[in-house]
Amino acid sequence: MKEKKIALLGNGNLIPQKYEDTEFHKLLLTKHNYIIYEITTDQINLLHMINNFRNPDHNYNLITKRVDEL
Repeated sequence: MKEKKIALLGNGNLIPQKYEDTEFHKLLLTKHNYIIYEITTDQINLLHMINNFRNPDHNYNLITKRVDEL
């Protein structure tokens, strides 16, 4: 199931959901995990996998802080 969702993402067959107030998108991969990604002209960059059990503020800080460091 996970592989099928990622293949659909790669084919452009999924409507992207925005992740919070960022330029990134999210995809529910399993019941408990999201992947956070960005779409560029010719590729999809997977940025992070977040666990839904974690504090949402902690997840948000992980994503935004990591991207600021790049």
